[in-house]
Amino acid sequence: YAYYRVVYAGTTGATSYAATTGNAVLAWRYDDRMTDYKVSPTTVNAGGKLTISGVLQYWYAGYHNYGGQTIVIYLHPKGSNPTWYWLVKIKTNSKGQFSTTFKDPTSATWQAVFEGNNSNGVGHLSTGSSEVYVRLK
Repeated sequence: YAYYRVVYAGTTGATSYAATTGNAVLAWRYDDRMTDYKVSPTTVNAGGKLTISGVLQYWYAGYHNYGGQTIVIYLHPKGSNPTWYWLVKIKTNSKGQFSTTFKDPTSATWQAVFEGNNSNGVGHLSTGSSEVYVRLK
């Protein structure tokens, strides 16, 4: 957590603006992570299914599971540099766990991402899983 304030130095000249400093505001951000991240299988037959799962946690005097949060599943198709696409959004359960199964559309690198949040100056930082390549044959 930290105190933040806006400071504007102002300008001079024909259209000058006065300098100003805003009030200090305390903003708190929890550090988040993903654990037990799995993508299986890593080779999928055409028309086959892929499962992505993991656990979202936040740090406050130790790691705690973070339920009720949106996880976005992104894919980076082979040869589409640098474009990533989101395929599905899922919610973590009360234990911070998420899992989704779907038909694998293409050979791609996959990643699960929690985009963070903010509520009245208290929020969570974004975090992403490791990237896993899955080949479609």
